[in-house]
Amino acid sequence: MSPTIIHSVYCRKLREIGEKLGFKTAWDSSGEREGYHRANPDCIWYQSVQPELVGMKGIPGKINFIVFEVLATETEKAMRGSLLSFSLRDAFRGVFVVLRKKDELDKDYQDRIDYLKKIIQKSEPDRFLIWEASDVDGLAKRVGISKDVN
Repeated sequence: MSPTIIHSVYCRKLREIGEKLGFKTAWDSSGEREGYHRANPDCIWYQSVQPELVGMKGIPGKINFIVFEVLATETEKAMRGSLLSFSLRDAFRGVFVVLRKKDELDKDYQDRIDYLKKIIQKSEPDRFLIWEASDVDGLAKRVGISKDVN
């Protein structure tokens, strides 16, 4: 499969996992609505706030719990941009899901993970996590998603 297709499969899988766990999920391809040009995470797990509470002393319409970025072919520059987009989305947690590139050497794969660890450490180390495809697959299985999401 191409990196684009694998990326899409994992984005859909994350949305389905979130729904199984009781979250509302979104893939926001329109970051411009909120003024964050190109700061569009691959998946957001969120909850809506009761309409009568929205706006009271700054209560937002939705609370973002976890924001995901699925990394398939991203460069170091793109990874830094993803870290910034997490901050703009104001979620409790940001999760990078690192997918192995086809024919990628173990060292190159580990170098990408090490680079993420380095930039996370310089930012907010307690707020951001790094997952691999196997972490998403394992969570999917635990919540009852046994096959690939189409």
